[in-house]
Amino acid sequence: MKYELRHLSFGETLGEAFNLYFDNFIPLFFITLVSSIPAFVLVQTTRFGRSVSSTESVLMNLLILLVLYVGVNTIATALIIELISKKYLKQHQSIGQYIQNVLPLIFPIIGLSILVVIIIGVGLVLFIIPGIYFTLGLIPASLILIVERKKVMESISRSFFLTGGKKLEIFGFVLVLGLIGFAVQKGTELIMPMIAGMDASLDTRFLIFNIIAHLVQILVTPISSCVYILIYFNLRIEKEGFDLEHLVDQFASPSIGEQR
Repeated sequence: MKYELRHLSFGETLGEAFNLYFDNFIPLFFITLVSSIPAFVLVQTTRFGRSVSSTESVLMNLLILLVLYVGVNTIATALIIELISKKYLKQHQSIGQYIQNVLPLIFPIIGLSILVVIIIGVGLVLFIIPGIYFTLGLIPASLILIVERKKVMESISRSFFLTGGKKLEIFGFVLVLGLIGFAVQKGTELIMPMIAGMDASLDTRFLIFNIIAHLVQILVTPISSCVYILIYFNLRIEKEGFDLEHLVDQFASPSIGEQR
């Protein structure tokens, strides 16, 4: 599909995000599916592990799964951003090339994520409002690191620059995504009575509901990524008056060494 490479209004941004989502549904689904497996196993281990193994063994398994969860989700996040941003800029590569592009970014992304959590946490401790401000200001940080190949601290400072004066608008997008997530959650809960009425053990019913909840989450999660990617490009166009053809050329084959 031909995407409109221009500044988009609020409604246009949401519409174009869904276009990106549906046009790239298959790769987005499989990336999110694979990245959700550690979380799914983690939930099952937490619920059933104590009855089948010692406390030490359970804790070790949880630690391994947690490390795996962080690693897999880091790669999945980077892959989705790399894939959607390049598709939006009309650049097409193989999945293997996308993976090759993001592998050097795994540790910087993890480092950025840790710093973002600390900054937002400190802000929340300071009477909540600063935490919300920091959250909105840091939404494009991972996109900057992955798309522009910036260093961690550069990504944070640039994120605050791009979001300056735009946090209320960004909050509107976050609110819409929150409402979508809430509606999906409530819809998922409607099936609870059907599962509760099944002729099966409690553990089996819990497993079935958990599988359904994970599948729904897999379908919904990439939508927010598509929205945030378009927010990032909108900010670049509006704040920097960026010529979009030059934008495409700049990100055609980013070199980590050159960008840093």
